[in-house]
Amino acid sequence: MRILHVTEKLIGGGAETYLKMLCFNQVKLGHEVAIIFFKEPISAQDTINEMQEKGCKIIKWRFSSLPDILKEAMKAQIIHGNLIYAEFLGFILSVAFNKKLIVTRHSLDFFLHKTHWRIVNFLILKKTTAIICVSEAVKKFILSFRAASEKKCHVIYPAVDKDYMYSKLSGLNVRKLFNMENLKYALVPASLEEPKGIIYLLRAILALKNEARDWVFLFAGEGSLRKEFENFVIKNDIADKTKFIGFTRNIYDYIAQADMVVLPSLREGFGLVIHESLNFAKPIISTKTSGISESLGNSGILVEPRNSFELKEAITTMMNEEKRKYFCELSLKRAQNFSVGNMVDKTMDVYETALAQKAFKTCGC
Repeated sequence: MRILHVTEKLIGGGAETYLKMLCFNQVKLGHEVAIIFFKEPISAQDTINEMQEKGCKIIKWRFSSLPDILKEAMKAQIIHGNLIYAEFLGFILSVAFNKKLIVTRHSLDFFLHKTHWRIVNFLILKKTTAIICVSEAVKKFILSFRAASEKKCHVIYPAVDKDYMYSKLSGLNVRKLFNMENLKYALVPASLEEPKGIIYLLRAILALKNEARDWVFLFAGEGSLRKEFENFVIKNDIADKTKFIGFTRNIYDYIAQADMVVLPSLREGFGLVIHESLNFAKPIISTKTSGISESLGNSGILVEPRNSFELKEAITTMMNEEKRKYFCELSLKRAQNFSVGNMVDKTMDVYETALAQKAFKTCGC
């Protein structure tokens, strides 16, 4: 099968990791895979090289690459959009060449506070042959727009190959790198944006200042609120308890050596980093948002979103070594619920079903 994936970028978060796993395995199954992407930070070159080595054709969106993009769209049997900006290009290409359009929806808040994106969203949901939702929560959210039937929506949980994750461990000594050899650390693998709930965790850390004497919270991510959070840390004298390390190209080194993982999100479609942390047998604290509840289940401690007191209590519990061991065992068991093979097989089933359908009109359901 000839598959054209369209995505915003190749590195960054769960959506990008999902795409990488999907493409690697589609090539392994003998399919012809091309990927169009928009954004190319310097740190993405290793990923581009890796994907090309695996057999994926990579095309950066620019006017000079338009002939290549049109060529790939013409010969593709399936166009698969990943994140809404990319979905829009996929939408245009699918209309222009009358191709089957599949989209994967990862989140619960994709720029729909802006009128023009609400219109784009409506058109995409109408046009697409099938919508892959990374959780039941995302499916429910999609159906709330009344632009797509339930029959179009397919819940397929994302996953990352465990062997792949372990193969990426570089031997980096995280504690030595940040001068905390004698300390335990909680990893916070999240962008520094409002939906990730970082401010509520910082308030919990403030309340724990005297109890967490031998703990540091490592914030692995970038975002528009970084300066605000750093000012909060300085103002409240908890700089010794927190480190903002920015975006890291290899999060697996940091997960593997962490003593616990904390994700205080206000909303998540699924939270792929939860799945990654489960595979490293990490004790996890997160929130009772719909997507997280599906990915973590009862294998970690879930607190109410925006509740610093509950976060504090959960962290206090997880500081106990016996409790951490208990949740490590639960994590390993929970990790078995999600597999890359299952994700890929179900996705290919969606493609096959789409190809079996008759040609559709531009805005048909």
